[in-house]
Amino acid sequence: MKPHKTFDCIEMKRKIQEKIYEDTKNFSREELIAYFRHHAQTGPFAQLWKKSPKQKRPMIPRQRQKS
Repeated sequence: MKPHKTFDCIEMKRKIQEKIYEDTKNFSREELIAYFRHHAQTGPFAQLWKKSPKQKRPMIPRQRQKS
């Protein structure tokens, strides 16, 4: 018999994605990048992100190739 789940990870993920979509659906590319950078720097995992060895070097935005 399966135990009764009190937490649905998939439901939580979908709700978070829906909120991000609603917050950013009218953003330009630059606004979207700023949004995610801000949340990466201030969110619940910011301290872990700052300790990452990859964060020792400066972040340089990649240039998009024009097709």
